[in-house]
Amino acid sequence: MAWFDEVFNGSYDRFTFHRFTPEQNHKEAEFIRTAMQLHAGEEVLDLACGFGRHAVPLARRGIRVTGMDVTARYIEMARTRAGELPVEFVVGDIRELDYEERFDAAYSYFTSFGFFDDDTNFDILRRVARALRPGGRFLLDTANREMWVGSENPYREFFEFEEGGRKMVVVNASTFDFETGISNAVLRLYGGPDGPEEMRFSVRLYSLAELRWLLRRAGLELVKAFGDCDSSPYSAESSRLIVLAHKI
Repeated sequence: MAWFDEVFNGSYDRFTFHRFTPEQNHKEAEFIRTAMQLHAGEEVLDLACGFGRHAVPLARRGIRVTGMDVTARYIEMARTRAGELPVEFVVGDIRELDYEERFDAAYSYFTSFGFFDDDTNFDILRRVARALRPGGRFLLDTANREMWVGSENPYREFFEFEEGGRKMVVVNASTFDFETGISNAVLRLYGGPDGPEEMRFSVRLYSLAELRWLLRRAGLELVKAFGDCDSSPYSAESSRLIVLAHKI
């Protein structure tokens, strides 16, 4: 079983959902909307949509969102979250994306790109370009490779939250492989009644120059780079690398 099949059908919720507060979801959805200049009535594709934390706020703005995720459990959560809103959620693998010129815009948010080998990652971008109408916009959010490269190896993060009256702590120890460009993370969760839990995942991180080249090959022209969802300019010290591209 690939690591992503195990993670997203297992412990991902407990390790990360505490970060997805209503305030954070709204902030990111508003950034997605403004960065791509989305308008009511436009058709937008949310790749690896999870439980709809961005799709639902955008749908409330009158945007016609189609959310796709390979995890059926998340799609059911998204449908419940959406209620009567006119948003479509489908179970699907982004590696098999087969729409043709259907969408005005598409986005991939919170490091849902880079899970596969370079050829497959590129093919996903090619499929995204094919799914967009001429001049369509694409927003891609990932961790900033340069920030990881400039940090101590392993790089460590700590998160605290409460669950059922218990104080929980997540410790993320990530190493960066300079030869492959892959970040390998080991997250440990402390404070649960059954003792510490562990989750592992690996993501290919691309530099801005690499992404520009890949996007261009796929038929997408990079037009702007952000450092976070506050629309700050991208730099080597940014926590995120968010690129906006237009279909050529």
